[in-house]
Amino acid sequence: QLARGALLRAFATRPTVLLLDEVEAALDEESAVAVSRLTRAMLAGGAACLRIRHRAEDGYAYGVFTLADGKMTYHQNEITADNAPATSAGKGCDSRADEVLAKLKAVP
Repeated sequence: QLARGALLRAFATRPTVLLLDEVEAALDEESAVAVSRLTRAMLAGGAACLRIRHRAEDGYAYGVFTLADGKMTYHQNEITADNAPATSAGKGCDSRADEVLAKLKAVP
């Protein structure tokens, strides 16, 4: 209940950037579904969302960053069933990662 309350307070402020670090880990299934709905609604309203997950089974993302060997890479396509990027990073993907990180660093 504490996790749900904290999330609801965070969503109520209508942030322009959401940083969600393994947010579903402390939630029951019903609450996790509610968080997914709220997150999608915030995205539809123009918010940016960075979700940190170890598994990508819920299957929604506009792009995916992977971290391996100290290097972050951006993948614009979906995740496959084995949680691997559906396509390898193409030209411009690393610059996209840099762009997103710069925007996150600029958030007050």
